Amino acid sequence: MIVLMRVFFGMAVFCGSISVMAGQLNAESYYGNYNPEHLGAVERHHLQQGWDKAKWDNPIHAWRDVEFILRHFPNHPGALMLAIDLSLKSEKLYTPALELFEKAVAFDVNPAPPWVIFGIFYHRHGMLDKAVTCYLEALKRDPTLAEAQYNLGLAYLDLKQYEKANRAAQKAYALGHPLPGLRKRLQEAGKWQVVPDSAQDAP
Repeated sequence: MIVLMRVFFGMAVFCGSISVMAGQLNAESYYGNYNPEHLGAVERHHLQQGWDKAKWDNPIHAWRDVEFILRHFPNHPGALMLAIDLSLKSEKLYTPALELFEKAVAFDVNPAPPWVIFGIFYHRHGMLDKAVTCYLEALKRDPTLAEAQYNLGLAYLDLKQYEKANRAAQKAYALGHPLPGLRKRLQEAGKWQVVPDSAQDAP
């Protein structure tokens, strides 16, 4: 199971609640010094509504909410996770979703979580090498991010690179990741092994 903790986290525009100047939207980073009223207005009218619409047969209705949110906050984690679900529901949404992820990581290059979600996007589409690359990009930005280590371990495990999977798992659990799934899968494969602290830093 590919996982992203909730700590990383609804088509109407209300006058005064969304900032638009000279006819252009002022997009903000979810991980920056954003206007809380702006974020609140966007989420209140489109985030939960998007997840609710994702249960409908036609994913385009939820997709419109995703696009709206990401126009205002291009790296919004909840909208990006919803984009993953919708891209799996409709092949036609794969390329638009990929473009949104590319914009998300380019919009604000510093935060690590968008790279984790980008990795989950690739991971769930079966593109394991690209997923690994994204998880490693996240860890370049924040080596202490347990979610990145955990998902990296899952990707290595799916690639049958057991030593790397075990090393990432040890780091994830040392950082406090709560889910036991990665450890159980390694144990079932006979590849779970506690690594000394000095060896955990090996590439």
